[in-house]
Amino acid sequence: MELSKFAGLEYMVDLAVSDVEDSMNDLSKEMKEKLQNLFTSYVYEEISYEKCRQSLLSLIGRDDSLSRIKEIMMIPDDPIPFDEEQEQNNRKYDFRMSVRKKNHTWTSFEDQRLLAGVARYGIENWKNIADFVGNGRTRSQCSQRWIRGLNPKISKKSWTNEEDKQLKELVETHGNKSWTKIASIM
Repeated sequence: MELSKFAGLEYMVDLAVSDVEDSMNDLSKEMKEKLQNLFTSYVYEEISYEKCRQSLLSLIGRDDSLSRIKEIMMIPDDPIPFDEEQEQNNRKYDFRMSVRKKNHTWTSFEDQRLLAGVARYGIENWKNIADFVGNGRTRSQCSQRWIRGLNPKISKKSWTNEEDKQLKELVETHGNKSWTKIASIM
């Protein structure tokens, strides 16, 4: 499989760096840049998995983030089959249910496939990503799962006092219905 043809490899780099950041406290800007360059070289096939692994082990003493992105990028193309019979059985007990239960929880396997879909197609083609994920997932469900939970650019760290103060000031200035604008400023 020629990975360099994937449209969303930069998201795999972001994911790998984010994984390292989550597992290590106080990662310097310089170290983050080194990791970014190292993972970029790997996903664009400029260096081998083993060379990247050895570099990671010498830099940070671990290679789990590399293993994770390799596993995601090697997921086969076959989508998860949608079990219509199971879905119909579920609907027998809830007549208000639409074609797909709205609160159908994402499984870790679906999350992995969604990440692999983003690596293959980028974030511009949610239809292809939804088809790749399978299991009856829609493009809307896939984009929302990415935007709200899986995007590695989302900071999951605790807010600082300064960020809390800034958020309160922005809500006072723009109101509590301008979240997109507030988010872009923050």
